[in-house]
Amino acid sequence: YAREHVADLETHWTMGDTNRIDREIETTGVEFQIATRLTSWVAVDLVRKIEKQGTSRHQNVPQNLPHGTRAESFGLRGSQPAFAEEDWDAAAPSEIFSDIESLATSSLVARRGEFEQEEVTGQVFGMSAAEKTPSAPASKAMQSYSPQQAAPPTGTPVVGGPQGGMPLGGAGRARLGLAREKAPAHVLSKSRRPLALWLSIVLVMIVIALLLWWLVL
Repeated sequence: YAREHVADLETHWTMGDTNRIDREIETTGVEFQIATRLTSWVAVDLVRKIEKQGTSRHQNVPQNLPHGTRAESFGLRGSQPAFAEEDWDAAAPSEIFSDIESLATSSLVARRGEFEQEEVTGQVFGMSAAEKTPSAPASKAMQSYSPQQAAPPTGTPVVGGPQGGMPLGGAGRARLGLAREKAPAHVLSKSRRPLALWLSIVLVMIVIALLLWWLVL
């Protein structure tokens, strides 16, 4: 009955007189000895479990802080961060970066002496200077060698020169007073064949057009 009555009072608390309902909830909890929002109970055992003649001792048992409170409010020292703000030096980052730069510079200077200039051996990709430079007789033989120019076709006049014979074109023939060569007969016949073919095609198309015109009319 007492717990149900307290539950009903809690339901009406949002719509009624809160002060009157709180006093009634507290009175019900004390009279019926039940735990409510306003009453709490602690179990106490009156039986002594420690020998009276024994030595007394004191022991601190850690307890959680009540909700919404801080250790400083009870005169205790709160938890300290890993580093205090007052101990922070604004110049510390610049000092750290300067130390890093000095270390990097010293390491580069130390490494610079490790690479010494190597002795010139004349070898490039596994080939020595002697292999790269051909011998004198071989180079002279290569310089003296010149490929033979192709002989001009028969019947074409050739003018001698320092570089050998060279066939003449139409202008050269006119300057030297040479007669122009006539094109062969088979070349002329080939040039006339396309013209005759086109004429025959045109005639066939005209005949077909006349037949269609006659059939339609």
